[in-house]
Amino acid sequence: MSIHGNVVSRDSCPDCGSSDNVAVYENGYAKCFGQGCGYWKGNKNEASSDSPSVVPDRSSGTPDRRASPMIPVEYLPLTKRGISAETCRLFKYGIGEKHDGTPVQVAQYGNAQKFRTADKKFSWSNREAGTPLFGRHLWKPQKRLVITEGEIDCLSYAEAVDRKWPVVSVPDGAGSAKRAVEEAIDWISQFEEVVIMFDMDEAGQQAAQEVAEILPPGKALLATLPRKDPNQTLLEVGAGELVRAVFQAKPFHPAGIVEGLDL
Repeated sequence: MSIHGNVVSRDSCPDCGSSDNVAVYENGYAKCFGQGCGYWKGNKNEASSDSPSVVPDRSSGTPDRRASPMIPVEYLPLTKRGISAETCRLFKYGIGEKHDGTPVQVAQYGNAQKFRTADKKFSWSNREAGTPLFGRHLWKPQKRLVITEGEIDCLSYAEAVDRKWPVVSVPDGAGSAKRAVEEAIDWISQFEEVVIMFDMDEAGQQAAQEVAEILPPGKALLATLPRKDPNQTLLEVGAGELVRAVFQAKPFHPAGIVEGLDL
């Protein structure tokens, strides 16, 4: 018997969509046993052996250890961002409260969680080396992939296209975009086109150039936005402008190479 008591019922999972893989225990604790799913629900201050808590910490170079239990999240609409609950639920981007009581937005990266506070401070729990691109688990390689600079921008494009077309974001913004793309280059290269939709400020555009340079020749396209970033574009000029920016993205040419049509 679990430390939470006997299983009293089986329920559907809001994360992976399974119909009966969530075990509900006598004390109200619930955990999904679906393969690859990390959903659980319980007392937010509880750290139990049944919570998804053991992951290797390769980022620090230390051996495997017991990590912090993931905090429960709710998938609510981000009204001020123009993003629906459906989009948040699909990408596993939710609202929660850290163990010290700090309210945060939570981006799920496998067994790791990235926290964003109201004053835009970021931290991680259970992070491992080689953090995947946010949203990568949702897509199989096909014609076109859009890469954004952050999770909110990724959600913004997904909202604009009704969650139908592949979009991911780098985990740590412009400064580490090149490294994140290098680590995922085998997967990214399977798409026919890769549209880089980074912020329109200097840092974002420099990072876009760096990312484009490491992609296979002919795959990279650079999107130009009418506002600073995808979310601001979604809010101020609408979803149509985000979609248009992708279809009007210009092919990247390495420095010194000019196509005849451009002359």
